[in-house]
Amino acid sequence: MSARPNEQVAAGHGWRRKQAHDESHDWIRYRRGLCPLCGVIFSFLPAFSAPYTQYSLVARSEALRQQMYLERLVQPNLPDKAMEPRRIRAVFTVFLVGLIAWGVVSLLVAAIREHSD
Repeated sequence: MSARPNEQVAAGHGWRRKQAHDESHDWIRYRRGLCPLCGVIFSFLPAFSAPYTQYSLVARSEALRQQMYLERLVQPNLPDKAMEPRRIRAVFTVFLVGLIAWGVVSLLVAAIREHSD
């Protein structure tokens, strides 16, 4: 349904305000509207105020600026020597444990074969 030239599309439903949580704690005014066709109430928000939020653009940019605050407390330095991982020792340990396990299993198999005869 399209509106006729003299017909009002959205009836004014009053002015509202929501608090802008910035330094001045000012209020953001916005207009409410009522659709005469479907009866839905909607809001005309300013460009800097997103829906379902209470914070103005100034407050949002200030929060982002404070979130990215970085301060150096200690000068960075290089490590002396890497303590872990010790790859060669780990490979040697796995090989040694595998060799011991193979020896134990082969002795058990030999003992079982000897007693079965």
